[in-house]
Amino acid sequence: MLRHLVAHAGKPVSHRELLQACVGVRDYGDEPEYLRVFINQVRKKIEANPAKPKFIVTEPWVGYRFVAP
Repeated sequence: MLRHLVAHAGKPVSHRELLQACVGVRDYGDEPEYLRVFINQVRKKIEANPAKPKFIVTEPWVGYRFVAP
């Protein structure tokens, strides 16, 4: 997931695209709640303060965007 976000750094990645790239199953494309759990786990590992992320930013109603340091 992080690799996919970094590969598209600076550009918003939709929930569907990210889930399909990471899980590889189209059945999960419309399940953004799974993605929220995964993103929170990644944020806990890379963010100094996961509650105020600087690297993995939420794009409301779109998905997520990776911001390079």
